[in-house]
Amino acid sequence: MQGTSIKDKDKTLINEQTKRKYEIKLTRSQQNFNRHMAEKFKNKYRSESHRRPNWDYSQDALYYLTIVTQNRECNLGEIINMDGQPYLQLSNFGKIVEHEWLKSFEIRDELFLHEFVMMPNHLHTIVEIKNYIINNPKNWLKDTFNDTV
Repeated sequence: MQGTSIKDKDKTLINEQTKRKYEIKLTRSQQNFNRHMAEKFKNKYRSESHRRPNWDYSQDALYYLTIVTQNRECNLGEIINMDGQPYLQLSNFGKIVEHEWLKSFEIRDELFLHEFVMMPNHLHTIVEIKNYIINNPKNWLKDTFNDTV
């Protein structure tokens, strides 16, 4: 019968203590970094939330959204001149984004797309959430203006 030696137990204990020390150090390091950044920039680059306080964003309503690409990179397309008018020529990535965006409203019964416009690095949209349609079968035949069909 082979048992665990005292040396093995000591190694395990030392490894666990070292690991805990490292985790504590990392946490302190993160705290110091956060404190340093707050002092350095004095929250100059922090924007206040545009969210309405105490509002449940899952409730039925119309929502105006802006969705921005990572680092505001202009990878959805480019603005070109077409017959004297500006026009967004979608990139391949922009075509995928547009397709998936529209598909979201096909697969989700509670979401309704009112308007959207794509730009090279963002899109603006007005989306409506109507949970009552999926929560109450009596409302399944109502259109977006609450009229019966």
